[in-house]
Amino acid sequence: LLTDPPKEDQPSTETKPDNSGWSMLGSVASSLLPFAFSDERLKEDIDEVGALHDGTPVFSYRMIGDPIGRKQIGLMAQDIKKRRPDAVLTLPDEMGTMMVHYGRATELSRSMAI
Repeated sequence: LLTDPPKEDQPSTETKPDNSGWSMLGSVASSLLPFAFSDERLKEDIDEVGALHDGTPVFSYRMIGDPIGRKQIGLMAQDIKKRRPDAVLTLPDEMGTMMVHYGRATELSRSMAI
């Protein structure tokens, strides 16, 4: 079945399948969205700089391999796993890389601050 192409002032209603893999990657990424890479094995130049209201330590660090070498502040998955295991996602990679759901990991501390 052949159809005329849409006129310039009419948008096409034809949808093409996304075979690039980007849509699948987007689905995976959105399922991991609340999580952040927080595994101490991915970090260097680590210094404890404080703690949350509930005593969870907070660190400054640089991500290994970051070409800019930015200093960042955050939590360590290994600490969070002891305190709030449901806030840690362990990836099925060779290293068992851990990610932290910051909302869950900081829930108690946030409730104490109110």
